[in-house]
Amino acid sequence: LENVGKSARNVGCTIRQETERIGDKIKKSDLKGKSQSAAKSASRKAKEFNDKYSVTEAVTVAAVVSSATLLAKGDKKAGASAMALAGASFLAGEAMKAPPHDEGLNERMH
Repeated sequence: LENVGKSARNVGCTIRQETERIGDKIKKSDLKGKSQSAAKSASRKAKEFNDKYSVTEAVTVAAVVSSATLLAKGDKKAGASAMALAGASFLAGEAMKAPPHDEGLNERMH
């Protein structure tokens, strides 16, 4: 009878541990889905904002003008930094114009 009691307690502990483990997995997967959804939403909103207000183009033009001014004044480091910003903002704008990637593309690469 004592062994039956121990076995029942062991089974109870195992059930509780497995239930907690499965619950933790479910919580983690929900967080993963929510973070992916939030990232996609933020990306979509940034693209819409850029399409409406041409932000990356304005930043690119401002950086090119700043770069030219700084280089003309002889400040090579600041001019080069401003030119790097111009290039980065131009590429960001072009990336926002590109069609979205296949969502399953990266999953097959792992």
